[in-house]
Amino acid sequence: MGTNKPTLSMEGTIGFALAFVGLGGAGALFVLPHPYADYVGWSLIGVAILGLIALAIYHAVSRGWFELRGVAGMTVMVFAVACGLWYAASITPREPTYTRNDPTTAPTLISRSNKYIFACNVPRDQSVTDAERAEKRKQFDKDVRAWGQTIGFSIVLSDIEGGYRLIIKADTLEAQVRVLAAGGFPTITTVTYMDFRRVGQQIVVSVYSDLPKGLELLSFLPVNPTNPKIAETANIISKLLGVPEGTCHAI
Repeated sequence: MGTNKPTLSMEGTIGFALAFVGLGGAGALFVLPHPYADYVGWSLIGVAILGLIALAIYHAVSRGWFELRGVAGMTVMVFAVACGLWYAASITPREPTYTRNDPTTAPTLISRSNKYIFACNVPRDQSVTDAERAEKRKQFDKDVRAWGQTIGFSIVLSDIEGGYRLIIKADTLEAQVRVLAAGGFPTITTVTYMDFRRVGQQIVVSVYSDLPKGLELLSFLPVNPTNPKIAETANIISKLLGVPEGTCHAI
């Protein structure tokens, strides 16, 4: 005996597609860096809302629930919502803009949205012996582990070519709440890496996270040098290295 498989109408398919567009916009608000999160996220959410309203109007008219007068009223409502979204977006504070080719404004960075790179002016201390340097590494390992336990993260120190790596895992509820409060997406960015490498008279630090497939586009997005998170991350790195604030800067 055959079974009747449920089928999804064209209207239902469009509705699901618009819902996924809205969810994509909501995800972009958490995943993408500012100001790209605002541009992409709210644009997708606006398209989803307007599309769902238009779909509801079409559904009502096709079933004869409204006459032409009602359709005109709903059209005005859609237009009003669109104008409201446009106005809300126009008054949202933005970070100061800069011209990438103008040397008098903020510089162009080689960092990308999926990987921040910092240069710290920390000259090599020639008076430190290899044994003292190894002892400092052990103490640094203990310090970062204690610091991580204080804020709910697990931090592991490992060796890499030319330096060492911190593996920072947000594997507790407290840590994930902190990631969310900082503008991250705890279900995606659960592991963050910080690579420290000695390059001449500087220590170069790379900060990046594991991201799932589908978000590779972040590697193409430039970093806005005026983003406050750049300065915040530079200050955190300075504290980890035990040097004054302002020693590290994004490149």
